[in-house]
Amino acid sequence: NTSACVSCSPGCASCNSTAVCISCSANYTLSNNICLQGCASGQYMNTASKQCLKCPNECSVCSSATSCSSCAGGFVLSGQTCCSSGQYFLGTCVPCSGGCSQCTNKNTCSSCVNGYNLSNNTCIKKCNSTYYWNQQGLCQNCSVIPKCIECSDNETCTLCENGYYWDQTNKQCSTCEPGCTNCTSDAECLSCLQGFVLEGSICATPFEDYSITKYMSYMALISLLLLIIQLPTT
Repeated sequence: NTSACVSCSPGCASCNSTAVCISCSANYTLSNNICLQGCASGQYMNTASKQCLKCPNECSVCSSATSCSSCAGGFVLSGQTCCSSGQYFLGTCVPCSGGCSQCTNKNTCSSCVNGYNLSNNTCIKKCNSTYYWNQQGLCQNCSVIPKCIECSDNETCTLCENGYYWDQTNKQCSTCEPGCTNCTSDAECLSCLQGFVLEGSICATPFEDYSITKYMSYMALISLLLLIIQLPTT
């Protein structure tokens, strides 16, 4: 029986077999007993040992065990650390402020959980449509504007009670024209009270709904009947 020296695999400086490298040549790194030019995805090169090591579980791309540049699903990057969604890094991963789903620090939110709105880097709780968010951070009833049902603030009503419309000039819910139950202005009626009919954009009584032509025809018929009654009989 004879034996012979066999070359290690490419990039391998020393090995036990062609499948098991112990150390690598320059510009190669050791990963799972194989010498690679660079490390596989999800790994980084340990400069001391010249080996490819796995990134932390929450990290998809890293340059060291403590320096991430991209995170796995369900995690967000805070500095060079991957924290769970709704957290940021402050020596350790700590929760964002209430209502905040993603933040860079305690006072800077970038997105909010359901039921909150983002305003000036802060998540504020949504108010019911019949309320608005006041300067004290509370939901204030829209009834502060007389005859208002829904509003965006204490000076802007988005829905007035029936029979009223929002008068932007005077900043108030003003009365629709007589007979009108729903209007967008004092000259634009959308629906009428019972006993009125919508004629264009105005609520009119049934008599007012007659056109001039119909009225003249009606009067002419009455005149003819009166003339017939007054004719002498033979």
